[in-house]
Formats: sequence, C-alpha cells, structure tokens
Amino acid sequence: MAEKNNRLSLTFRVDAGVLGHNNREFIAKNVDRERVSENITYKQENIREKYHELFDKALEEYNSKMRSNRRIKDYYEHMNKSQKEKPFYEIVVQIGDKDNCGIKTANFESAKQMLDEYMREFEKRNPNIKVFNAVMHLDEATPHLHIDFIPICSKKERGLPVRVSLKGALAEQGISSKSKRISEWAAWAEIEKKQLKEILRKRGFLHETKNAHYKHMTVDEYKDARKKIDEINRHVN
Repeated sequence: MAEKNNRLSLTFRVDAGVLGHNNREFIAKNVDRERVSENITYKQENIREKYHELFDKALEEYNSKMRSNRRIKDYYEHMNKSQKEKPFYEIVVQIGDKDNCGIKTANFESAKQMLDEYMREFEKRNPNIKVFNAVMHLDEATPHLHIDFIPICSKKERGLPVRVSLKGALAEQGISSKSKRISEWAAWAEIEKKQLKEILRKRGFLHETKNAHYKHMTVDEYKDARKKIDEINRHVN
C-alpha cells in the first residue's frame, strides 16, 4: 500500500437530517441509481413510534401530576414546537475521501468495513443516544454513514423524568463543554474520532488531518441550523 493511500482523513459532523434523502425516498443528482441497492441500512424506525417507545411511560407520569391545561398530549409534536431542543439530530461519519476511498480506489472496501465496525459499536458507547435511522451510503462518491438519533436524559426536577436533551444526554455520558470555544459537540466528536483512529490503526492506516474541516457547532448554532433543516423536511414531506 502506497504511503499516501495509507493516510486517511476522518469526518464527524452535523448534517441536515433529511430522512427522505438518507432512505433514498428521492434521489439526488450525486447518487448513482445503479448502486442504491448496495447501501446498508442499520435502522429505519418511524420516529413517532420511537418517541412512544422512549417517552410514553415518562409522559404518563408527568401528565398524572399536572393540571389538564398543562398536560402534553403528544411529546413528538411538543418537541417539534420547542424553541429549546429539536426532535432529533444527525451526524455524518466518513473515512477518507473520493481520491483515496472512492468507489474505484483500492481502499473502498476497507473504508466500508471500518465504517461498519464503527456503526455496530456506536450505541454501546453512547447509551443516551437513541438511534432510529442509520444508513451507510455506498452509492455516492465516498462511503459514509448518516446516523439520526434522539438524545435522552433523566431529569430529577420539573418536566418529564425522561426527556430530549442533547446537552443532558452527553452530560450523563460524562461529556460536557470544556470551554466557550469547545462545545459539547466538539468534545463528543473528539471522543468518537479516537474510536475511529483506533479502527484505522487496527487496519494499518494512519490518520491524516486536513486543512479543510467542518466546524463543530455549539448547541445554539445547531438549533439555528435545524430551523432551516426543518423547512427542508416539511417541503420534502
């Protein structure tokens, strides 16, 4: 293996969360239609059903203590209207790029296998990150994962005893913002990248840090981005 092909970059970033695109309900221009069947689907659960699974018991407990006008009828719809949190989040994970891990390169199969290993251990490492949709796209230029999830945490004070909270979910996993410049997302990304680097090492690859990289958003920045994403999803639906 040539030295230049032995060094691979890593991507762990926030993405749009357009489920119709992830599940190929519509085909974008950069997708090879002939390879759509090669994609690997790990989970494809209905988000409303996932909410029932995760929150119905907590919602019942909450409503039993509240006046009728304060009760929450549908927690999913409640989160769709929330100004503090979003109903779900998405990350994209990629190893390499089209030049060293693309469809016609020698590392394509290795990238696929390494992403598969990463995905199969993802929820074990992240017990508060409840994945309801996850797919590996093999029909675009470079293999990559779209992981859609609902972050949950337990709340001892007011509100539901189990609720949606990205910050709370990461905190219960021992991850918090290290400073104003390093958000919870960035801290989590570094932990996940360590796992990816270990997978690379086991396969005989080295990690390459590229100059061009995606910024790790703060939670507030992500919320602003999600407003635009929600508009896209409503249009697609």
